[in-house]
Amino acid sequence: MKNLLKKQIAKYFISFFLVLIILQPILVYADQSTGSIEINVKYTNHDRADYSSMTLKVYQDFNTIPYKEISSLSANPYNIVSLPIGHKYKVEVYANGMYASTDYVDLQSNHEVLDTTIPLPGGIRFSVFYNDGSTPIENAIVSVKSQDGKQWTQSPTDNIGQTIRFWIQPPIINDNYYIADVSIAKNLTYSFSPVELKIGVPQELRIVTPWPTMIHTLLTAKVFKDLNKTVTSSDGSFLVEIYDDKGKKITDSTVNSKGQAYFSNLKFGDYVFHAINLKDNKEWGNSKITIDGNQNIVQIFKNQTAIEISGQTSNATKNQPPQLFNASNNQIPQISNTTKNPTLTNIPNCHCVAFRLDDIQDYWLNNVQTAIVDTFQEKNASLTIGIIGNSFGSDVKLTGYMQDEIKTNPSIEVANSGWKFEDFATYNKNEQSSLIKQSNDKIFSLLRITPSVFIPPYGKINNDTFSAMYENNITFLSANTLTYHTIYSTPNTIHRFPATVSTGYISSGNGALHRLTNDEIFTNIQNSLRNYGFAVVTISFQDYAVNNGTVTQNEPDLQQTHQLETLIDKVRSNGLKIVDVSKINNEQISILIPSWIKNNAGWWANGQVSDSDFISGIQYMIQNHIIIIQNLPQTGESSGQVIPSWIKNNAGWWAENKISDNDFVKGIEFLVQHEIIKT
Repeated sequence: MKNLLKKQIAKYFISFFLVLIILQPILVYADQSTGSIEINVKYTNHDRADYSSMTLKVYQDFNTIPYKEISSLSANPYNIVSLPIGHKYKVEVYANGMYASTDYVDLQSNHEVLDTTIPLPGGIRFSVFYNDGSTPIENAIVSVKSQDGKQWTQSPTDNIGQTIRFWIQPPIINDNYYIADVSIAKNLTYSFSPVELKIGVPQELRIVTPWPTMIHTLLTAKVFKDLNKTVTSSDGSFLVEIYDDKGKKITDSTVNSKGQAYFSNLKFGDYVFHAINLKDNKEWGNSKITIDGNQNIVQIFKNQTAIEISGQTSNATKNQPPQLFNASNNQIPQISNTTKNPTLTNIPNCHCVAFRLDDIQDYWLNNVQTAIVDTFQEKNASLTIGIIGNSFGSDVKLTGYMQDEIKTNPSIEVANSGWKFEDFATYNKNEQSSLIKQSNDKIFSLLRITPSVFIPPYGKINNDTFSAMYENNITFLSANTLTYHTIYSTPNTIHRFPATVSTGYISSGNGALHRLTNDEIFTNIQNSLRNYGFAVVTISFQDYAVNNGTVTQNEPDLQQTHQLETLIDKVRSNGLKIVDVSKINNEQISILIPSWIKNNAGWWANGQVSDSDFISGIQYMIQNHIIIIQNLPQTGESSGQVIPSWIKNNAGWWAENKISDNDFVKGIEFLVQHEIIKT
């Protein structure tokens, strides 16, 4: 009897363990399934909230570290995707960097809706004055920042010193406040804090700066004929003219026999001093300077172009031409207005336009996403779509549609838009490579395509991004903006084709979305072709959704999609070819380098600038992404090798336009990759 009982107990245990073994994969699978939360943010008056400045922090269960942080909302309602089902989530809403609300949701299904309410914005208008408290400052730029230093909005002042009225999220937590920066020149900024707002009501705030209305200190402009000697009467007659930063002439003064001209009673601000040779009325040279009361001498050299030298004094540029970077005082001159947007050389004549549909993701406005793709398919026009790897594949409808379309329509090009739409500039090379690979693998598993185009989230990259792309065989980069003010193509490696045109924009005043007309978009396309030789047009699919004034609906706006059709026709009727991003003719794309860098290369080649100053200038260009170096070595000490003479020869030839920008940069790449220059 006992043996029989033991056998029965053993059978029960065996059966129990078999059930556990059978159920184990199911339990694991269920734990790994994901869903989404659609958050709908409204003000206390029930209006849909402006999402342009919103960020989210999502906490899982009782964790104090965010499970997910969303640094930029692209719509309201907004879909928070890739959240494991079976957990409770706390969602914190921030607007303009200020805490706004907290709500909770228990995610037990594939999709939940969360309604949350935040306080109404507060309105504030600034009035800005000089230190006498009565003279208004006209054309000052007032920027409103949160405590983390992020700028949220800005406005110039009018002729009575007033800005527009800003409507921004009021701080509702003690010790939270805004900062107002008042700027009247690139190097003249006054910060006022704390700036506090009341909920839903307009306010006025008066700011009195420490700046006097006029600088009475005598300022001497010295005109040089070489490094050590000023012009004399034997060199001719000279005049120095002063212009403000908008090109308006302020005053002038004749140059005496010692090569000097004198000025006083100038207002705070940026000025360009032009030396004119009266013999032929031609410009001798010019210099840009910020007048803030600390200067007494401005030096102008022959053939010198306007380089801004902040706080220049008689000691700052003693007997030498202005330098790209002065290592002794860590002073980096900024590019003058005339060289902020230099033109490309060797502009390609591809006569082509690429359209880019960004941020393909599950659930959110999927009907609108597919309607835009349909529009291009019906027109047999190429379209590049950017897919967020971890946010794609759960939406059966969207995934199935994309699978069918890509199988039958080769005109769709698939691009990688990151794994979780992360800021790649915050990751190291190995992490970036892993994120790109995860997204590529996910896209290949679903669509049987491995992307060769990378669209970086937020348009942010660094030098490690190029190596990470190279490791994953991605050879084309298309950022959301001209991120580094340069278009750069490295032969046989990475080719950059940034977005140059968009179908709409967000108003800086109220954050409202505005879709451009076809005529406006096409004008921007023509400008892009003229400036860069190609155009990349980004399409935001929320611009093509039905909006009742409060909520963006998952329904395509037929009128807007028809406008997209006519835009495609307009591009083609003007003889332009529509291509994928990777098909843009890139053979003639060259580097965009400001002219002031070429001036410094010429001075270095002629011995007017030392090797160390030239190296400092190259480091500045690399660190500020004016040029991008492939296979960049780790930061460290330089090798101590002497700069080869052919590099200096190249610099001189480049300054005289005898060799191309690409040839000059090849020499710089040699210096960096052989660690003659440390970065």
